[in-house]
Amino acid sequence: MNPFVNVSYFMKAQRLLDELYTKAITEAAAEYGLSKREAEVLVFFANNREYTSAVDAVRVRGFSKTYVSIALERLVSKELITLTRDGEDRRVQHIAINASAQACVLALQKMQGDFVEAILAGYSEEEKETLKRLFRKMAEHAETIADEALNHKM
Repeated sequence: MNPFVNVSYFMKAQRLLDELYTKAITEAAAEYGLSKREAEVLVFFANNREYTSAVDAVRVRGFSKTYVSIALERLVSKELITLTRDGEDRRVQHIAINASAQACVLALQKMQGDFVEAILAGYSEEEKETLKRLFRKMAEHAETIADEALNHKM
């Protein structure tokens, strides 16, 4: 076994970060009468304006189709988003965040910023930039590996 790599550290960090983030977003969402699911989908589209369809949230963020569908349905009923059919592909609906969602979106984005700041407390700016670069690289590499693994199974 390579003494440099102990998978347990990665898995433990992933689990703890997921638990902490779940707690933080659930609490922030509750202040606006939203579920965790609704908050996650809403803030995904707020943070990633280049993505405007449910398919994007499934592909990019890794949510299940059902997860996104239920969240969008509830967000529409709460009048926080509007769905419009694509002019060329009627199966596609584009998501627009309504002005009524602004306060909620800002609170969720603040929670995300506070979460990251808390996790990176004690790191220098240089270390933060290095981590940012390495996590992006790790995510891209993991995506490549996952794509290759899935293609070999087919």
